[in-house]
Amino acid sequence: MSWHFHFRYRQVLSLIALVTFVVVLITGNDSAGTLGRKAPLVRTLSDGRSGLFAIRSYSLDRYDIVHGRLLRAPVAITAKLNLPVSAAGQARFPAAILLHGSAGLSRLQSRYARELLAGGVATLVIDSFSGRGIQSTVGQQKLLATDAMVVDAYAALRLLSSHPRIDSEAIALIGWSKGGVASLWSARESFRRRLAKGRQRFAAHVAFYPWCGEREADIHLTDAPILVLSGELDDWAGARPCRDYVAQVRRAGYDARIVIYPGTQHGFDNAGSFNNFLPHAVNWSKCVYQARDTGFVVAESGWFSAWPDLSRYLRRCSSQGVHVASNASARRQARRDLSGFLAAVLFR
Repeated sequence: MSWHFHFRYRQVLSLIALVTFVVVLITGNDSAGTLGRKAPLVRTLSDGRSGLFAIRSYSLDRYDIVHGRLLRAPVAITAKLNLPVSAAGQARFPAAILLHGSAGLSRLQSRYARELLAGGVATLVIDSFSGRGIQSTVGQQKLLATDAMVVDAYAALRLLSSHPRIDSEAIALIGWSKGGVASLWSARESFRRRLAKGRQRFAAHVAFYPWCGEREADIHLTDAPILVLSGELDDWAGARPCRDYVAQVRRAGYDARIVIYPGTQHGFDNAGSFNNFLPHAVNWSKCVYQARDTGFVVAESGWFSAWPDLSRYLRRCSSQGVHVASNASARRQARRDLSGFLAAVLFR
């Protein structure tokens, strides 16, 4: 299981043992991966620090963001920054911000962070749940709007860009499931314009098995490349909506690609060997609509509704019960696919 990154004409090879990750998909959290709530709140990383700290963010929904209510419901979310071992003459590192899924922060993010570090990429792992008193949104997605995780991502981008050892133009955003949706949405110019500082943007967006049912009526993205990694049999988020969305983004002239791994379910890149059914998880794979500033248009019916009606629509189009399963072959291939993508984007 190795990652290959090219930095200053040198190839770095990392071999890290996999950690079993099954409990989080059943219980919704993993205490080994939780960052905890007690950490110093920081407004800048100009002192070059790393380790655990808290970031000021906000628990916003789409209505808040569109109407400029950007200081509503402040919250301190925890994050952990790790820097790679410096190479001779190396001034700054590329970086990746990692967003967890509905089950909360887990060993999955920790494992990817270790491997990224071994490949020369600084990592900032975000815990969007603990500071908000949330353990899981698997059965209740309304506990936290995905928009709030987009806000978290941009708060992290602003902060990480102030670090003297980080290349502010080479910061990727990687998310899993709910965090993958946030990664995709963070590529929208409408979010970047409202939430970023100046002309800041992410260098790349990676989404593992995201829900792709929300599409913009008019595609306006930041020009950063996008990679979507989906399971063919995913009955939680759905692979087909992601395939259609990527095709739409490409037709609009943006750099987007999708890899669909045959015969795989949601969570295919987790370690271990498991195939579980989660009866209380909310299945959004049949929820598809176009997003506009003032509301959304249901794809199936063409009906327009204002944003406050979104939760009602999602209750109608969703169902309960999904599968999650690991797949060793897809896990290995996904890591190779991610490795090649990040090498081309971050080590330019």
